[in-house]
Amino acid sequence: MEVDDDASIVSDDTNAINNIAPDGDVIMVIGPKDKEFRLHSQILKAASKVFKAMLGPNFAEGQQLLNNRIHNDPVKIDLPEDDAYSMGILFELIHYRHDVLSSADADIVFDVALAADKYDLICAVKYPITEAMDRIVFTDDERGEEESMWKLAIAASMFDYDPSFKKATQALVSLSLHGYIRLADLWYQDQIFALRLCGLLEDQRAELRRMVMSKLLAVCAWYNDEDNDQTQRTFGSTILRFDIKMDAPEYFAHSDLQGVLDAIESSDYFNQFRENAQRENDRSTKWIGRTVEKAGLNLSDVRA
Repeated sequence: MEVDDDASIVSDDTNAINNIAPDGDVIMVIGPKDKEFRLHSQILKAASKVFKAMLGPNFAEGQQLLNNRIHNDPVKIDLPEDDAYSMGILFELIHYRHDVLSSADADIVFDVALAADKYDLICAVKYPITEAMDRIVFTDDERGEEESMWKLAIAASMFDYDPSFKKATQALVSLSLHGYIRLADLWYQDQIFALRLCGLLEDQRAELRRMVMSKLLAVCAWYNDEDNDQTQRTFGSTILRFDIKMDAPEYFAHSDLQGVLDAIESSDYFNQFRENAQRENDRSTKWIGRTVEKAGLNLSDVRA
């Protein structure tokens, strides 16, 4: 069989062994296409209690490993139900090849997190995975994708990594237009956790939309009286004088939260209101930024 030190973990060539450890004593055969990875058993056992047991003397794989060492032959272990791509990344990471995540997206991080949880590799790969999460969560293209942010939130919860969890849920609350239940039904590690997260995201979005609408009415109550050129605030009857570019008022009900905030912030009357507030050292226009900051959830909120 061909041995390729640079064999890709996603290659369809089943005749090439991914030689992560060229002198390794174990070959993991992964997935339905029998993708092979040559590895060090000592690294596997040190990184994972699952592999420590599997390759120990009480299991057939461990006994075969001991027997094959006499002939200096690597032992083959079949894991046909696992995903070769995700497992390949895990094997690379525990063999200190952290650059394998340099172009990873939320889909990859989620799949790797599930595999890491299955094989007790969460602690072993936490640093490079959370580093990748930090990079992904600040990518505009990824933040705009509901599925990506949901997967990242679930992965962050598995690694107990609050910074990326908060940023991912912030994006879900601010940028998502649809319900979250479909996401909770498709991608989860702990279904109870996923459903609870779904409910808290819905509550958070509804509460922030209510707050935004109340602030909008307060801002709309400021207007410029054309007769006496004085700025007035009307509480009894709110006067809507916003010049917000949108197709219809229903935009407020059907837009995502960030879209509503952007529409308000770009309006002529809000800018006038902000200028007046700045002259008077009034902090009342800071609520838009604070609204976005409040959107994210903490892991402790979901686990309470």
